Amino acid sequence: MTRRQLAFLSAVAAGAIAVGACSGTGAVPARTYTPSILAAAPSASPAAPTASPSSAPVTTGEIAVTMTDTMRFEPGNIALGVGATVTFVVTNVGLLPHEFFVGDADEQTHHAAEMAEGSGHAHDDTLRLDAGETGRVTMTFDLAETLVIGCHEPGHYEAGMVGSIDVID
Repeated sequence: MTRRQLAFLSAVAAGAIAVGACSGTGAVPARTYTPSILAAAPSASPAAPTASPSSAPVTTGEIAVTMTDTMRFEPGNIALGVGATVTFVVTNVGLLPHEFFVGDADEQTHHAAEMAEGSGHAHDDTLRLDAGETGRVTMTFDLAETLVIGCHEPGHYEAGMVGSIDVID
């Protein structure tokens, strides 16, 4: 595991502890996350996606997502059922670093501002992957909503590196 990966996981753990210490309401978050980054050879190919815009909503399992230097997530739209717990297996097949950040429109705007300040990778729902790397993040989606997948590396979001997750009943 690289120093950057250890620093990322440490930041995630510290954030989880801080959130736990500050949440006295006992409320369950609408989305929960468990990230991990795995080293992968640049030639490694991800598993076939288990979700696509035309398929029935996924409720469990793994969904392979690739990030490309053409500023795309593949698949670009994922349908999930309310209550779904899925692991996104995200592979950067490009030569540039890319990011996988899931959130609603307001969270995307907030994250973009954090990235501009240089502090944006401390979220437990964010994977930043160098060329050839594969990361995994497990998320549970408890609300019917439409979320955005975004890459906020400089200029990528603006170039169209955006996808969506439709959580439906």
